[in-house]
Amino acid sequence: MKLNKILNMENLSSEDNKTKIIGLLTILITIWIIFYFIPSIFATLFNTVLGNIILTIITLLVFLNNQRYGIILGLIFIILIRFAALSNSLNNVKEGFELSQDSITKFLYLQQTINPKVVFDIDILKQEVSQKELDYFLKNKEWPWSEEVTKLYIYNLNKNPYIQMYPKVSLDKVKTIYYQAAILKILAMQTKEGQFMLNGVDITNTNFENREGAGSYAYNSGQITPIVAGEGYVVKCGLNNQSQQFELQRVKYTGNNGILGYHSEDIQNISYNSLPDMIPGFKFIKGNCDPCVAMNNPPSYTCPFNLEVKDRPSGVNPIWEYLWGLNPDPLKSEPSLFESKIDTLKSNSNSNTNTNTNTDNNKEFPLFKDVKPELDKIYVKTGITLKQ
Repeated sequence: MKLNKILNMENLSSEDNKTKIIGLLTILITIWIIFYFIPSIFATLFNTVLGNIILTIITLLVFLNNQRYGIILGLIFIILIRFAALSNSLNNVKEGFELSQDSITKFLYLQQTINPKVVFDIDILKQEVSQKELDYFLKNKEWPWSEEVTKLYIYNLNKNPYIQMYPKVSLDKVKTIYYQAAILKILAMQTKEGQFMLNGVDITNTNFENREGAGSYAYNSGQITPIVAGEGYVVKCGLNNQSQQFELQRVKYTGNNGILGYHSEDIQNISYNSLPDMIPGFKFIKGNCDPCVAMNNPPSYTCPFNLEVKDRPSGVNPIWEYLWGLNPDPLKSEPSLFESKIDTLKSNSNSNTNTNTNTDNNKEFPLFKDVKPELDKIYVKTGITLKQ
């Protein structure tokens, strides 16, 4: 009988009930606006002990004033608390590993003695390092690397024009700092594939003949680039601040800010299906996919592609062959470290057979002859340059 009275349309349409419904709707909308603009209030109220105590006191005060409203409000708070707990548990699900706190403490203490100036992010460590790897480090004071990753590191170290170091010494030091997933990221980002994701590629109009009398000296001399001048755009992986995931973007510079002087940009999200048409020399290997997933944390190496870039070797870099699973041992056909050194010495001896004043100077000052090309490599443009 009471239920029928509650559901009676005449009671619901009365002025008193209308006022209550409007008041309740106003309160809910106000709370929603507060939670939308200040979500931390929601988190602290429903996810902390102090917040739960405050909600309990509010419910008790309402119950003392009106028992029915107090019970309803208490049920609403219970539902919201359970919803917040469920949401929090889903957000805390990681694709990484669970490391024991004792192992983490021992790891930090050991690193204070081995690498006192290096700071380690434990949250990232938990996502990319297993308990087995951490136990290996605590026992051997170095991270476990596979034979293939070790070969990839030495291969890139020998090709580095800026760092010349005995591989064994470098390897022993680096393995005390970088676990396998970290060193693979570092090596991968130095390649043309990594630079495309990180800095992008320049898509420019290289025809400067018809410039309505403006000329092309500024471009040919390197004073300005077509990208900065707004005569092209950059295709890269950019971070979405809301989802914290990387997305394909087209960045076009639209000029300089009139007050602060910084470069203004027009950023648009693009589909990965358009990459082969937008970027000359770009080709998917196993079908269309999003290459930016390799930039996420944790990364997903599931989108192999090939990119032809100026002044870089053709084909897929060995590091990405390994990461994408195209070749589990990409350096199997490469000469060993000893053999490559012998080949280098032979080529040097052959080139020095016929010497003149210039080659004598090069032999006496071996570093100076390569200063200009190496400096040219340092001052990279906004993105990498495609083959013309």
